[in-house]
Amino acid sequence: MTSPEASTRLHVVPTSGTGELHGEKPPLVPPGRYLLRFSHWETAIIWGRSHKLILHFTICDVGPYFGTTLRRYYNVTKVVGRPGKHGNFKIGWKHDLVREYARLLPLPSRADRLNLDRLSSILIVGQVDTTKTSARQKDIPEALHYSVVRELLKVEAGAR
Repeated sequence: MTSPEASTRLHVVPTSGTGELHGEKPPLVPPGRYLLRFSHWETAIIWGRSHKLILHFTICDVGPYFGTTLRRYYNVTKVVGRPGKHGNFKIGWKHDLVREYARLLPLPSRADRLNLDRLSSILIVGQVDTTKTSARQKDIPEALHYSVVRELLKVEAGAR
């Protein structure tokens, strides 16, 4: 049982609250086509319902953006098991990932064996764009714009 004094106790709140931004600021590079090297993938469930596959790429063009890491986001049918690095997922034949994979590499003979590690043996030309709106189509302030790989276009070099 709580005392009457405990229910009327005031909590001290600082007059100048501070917050800490978590993680690194997402990279921003000029939109255009870049040579990309595949690094790894991860699965995620965003907002508790949106199942995603995230491919991580590194820019290989010589210049000021060499080594910058960018991401390509895909919708997947279902994240299988625990989401995270090298997570498992299910995807349909008409998803963007399958179409882009088929543009770059031959599809496997078994439908249940889409091997993303094969992307690491090739240099890929990708279209990079700036994200200026949120998932809810609200404008993002210019200081918070960031770059993503919008599409994987073709193989530039490497073993197909």
